[in-house]
Amino acid sequence: MNEKCFAGFCWRSTIYVLISIWTAFAVQGGARFDPKANAGPQVQGAATAPTSDWKPPLDQALRRARSRHAPILLVFHAGWCAPCLAMAQHVLNGPEWDVVQRNVVFVSLDADSPEGTYWQHRFGVGLPSFVVFNENGSELGRIQGEQIRAEFYRRLNDILSGEASMDVMRRKVVDGSRSSLKAATELLEAYRNRGDDAGALGWLQSLPSSLRVTLQEDAVARLEIRRLRLLKAENARDSEQCLSLGRQVLKANLGCDRSTELGALMYCTASVSSAGKAALLNSQKTKMSELLAKHILVATPDCPEPADAVLQTADLYRALGDAKGEAAVLKRAIVFAKKGLGDNVLENRSLATDLTSYLERAGDTKELDLLYSKMMTAYPDEMIYPYRYGRSLVARGKFEEALPILQKAAKNSYGANSLMVAILRARVLLKLGRSAEAKQVAADALKDSGPWFPSQAKQLEQVLMRETGENKRG
Repeated sequence: MNEKCFAGFCWRSTIYVLISIWTAFAVQGGARFDPKANAGPQVQGAATAPTSDWKPPLDQALRRARSRHAPILLVFHAGWCAPCLAMAQHVLNGPEWDVVQRNVVFVSLDADSPEGTYWQHRFGVGLPSFVVFNENGSELGRIQGEQIRAEFYRRLNDILSGEASMDVMRRKVVDGSRSSLKAATELLEAYRNRGDDAGALGWLQSLPSSLRVTLQEDAVARLEIRRLRLLKAENARDSEQCLSLGRQVLKANLGCDRSTELGALMYCTASVSSAGKAALLNSQKTKMSELLAKHILVATPDCPEPADAVLQTADLYRALGDAKGEAAVLKRAIVFAKKGLGDNVLENRSLATDLTSYLERAGDTKELDLLYSKMMTAYPDEMIYPYRYGRSLVARGKFEEALPILQKAAKNSYGANSLMVAILRARVLLKLGRSAEAKQVAADALKDSGPWFPSQAKQLEQVLMRETGENKRG
C-alpha cells in the first residue's frame, strides 16, 4: 500500500481509514461539534453502501481537545489539489507549523476519502481549507484557499486567540467608533470568505439604520458591502446587476483579490454582449498586468495561487478577442516559471505544477510532454501528474498514449479520485473499441468506491451508457 502524507501527517491510500489523525463530527449552522451524535459504521473500505444516517467516526478529537484544553484544527486537502500542494511545500512547515501542531488537536481530512467528502460538504468549504474549533466544539474561525505564509500564520493565530470568531466580532459592533467599524468590516469579510452573502446582508439589515449609514460612509466597509452584493448577484446569475456592481468593485484597490473578482464577474456576465462589457474588461488589462508584474511573476510572490491570476489574465485577453495579448501573457508566465525551475522540478513543486497549466493553455504540447515525464519520475507515488497528463492526451485524441499513463494514475488513486481516473480510462478503452475492458474498469471502481461517492459513480455509469450508445450508432 502506498503511504500518502500531507503537512507531516500520513495515511494509507488504498484504505479509507486515515492513519495518525483524529476524525471529528461537526454540525453546520452553529458550527459546533456534537459529542453525543451517533457514530455510523467505521470506514474500512467501500464494499458496503453507507446507510442514510451514516456519519464518520466522531468524538475522539473532541475528547482529546477537552483533555488537553486545546483547540481543534481541521485541514481539508486532496492529492490532486495544486494549491494544497503549494501550501504543504511553502507554508505548512518550519517552526511556525511546529508550534501550531503542538498546540492543537490536528484533524487531516482528505477530500477523496468518505470522511473528507462528508465534512467538506457539511461545512461548504473548498480546498485547501482550515477550520478551527474550541474544546467545547464552537467554531472559532476558518481560512479558505491558498495563502501566503506570513498572512496564513497571522490569520491562524488571530483565530486561535479566539478574537476572530464571528460571535466575538458581532459583539464588538456597537457604534460608529473606529474599533466598531473595524470589527464590522472584518465580520463582513468573514461572511464573504464563506460565500454567505445572505447571512451578511441579513446581519446588516438587523443593525440600527444610523450604524448602517456609518458603515456605508466608511470606504473599506462600503467596499465589503459592495462585494457581498456582487456575490449575491453572481449566485443569482443576475448579469446586469453583476455588471453594474462589478464596475464599482473593480474600481477599488483589490490587491490580490482582483483576479478572483474579475473571474467571478466574467462568469456572471457571460451572457452579456462583448460590446456591453468591453469598456469594463479593457479597464482591467493594465491592472492585471501590474498585478502579475509586481506580485505574481516575482521571486517571492505575495499573492496566493499565481497560476489562477495568470490564467485569469489570459482569459481576459481572450474575452476581448486579443489573441496576441493572451499569448504574450502565457509566454511571460512560461519564461518566468522555466527560469525559476531550471532543470530541477523538485526544487519548487508548486511552480512546476503551475508551468504545466501554462503550457497546456498555450498549446505547447512538446514542452508539456517533457515536463510531465519529469514530474511523474520525480513523484512516482502521486496520481495528480499521470492523471493530468492522461487527461491532456485524451483531449488531444491520443488514446493509445493516454492508456498506460492513466493506468499509472489508477495505481496511486483511491476514493473519489479512483472514480475520476476510471472515467477517463473507460472513455479511452471505449474509444479504442475495448468495451469489455472498459466495463471491467468501471465495475471494479464502482465496487470499491461507488457506494461512497454517488456523484462520481453516476458520471462513470453515464460514460459507459453514452459512449456505448455512440459506438452502436456509429
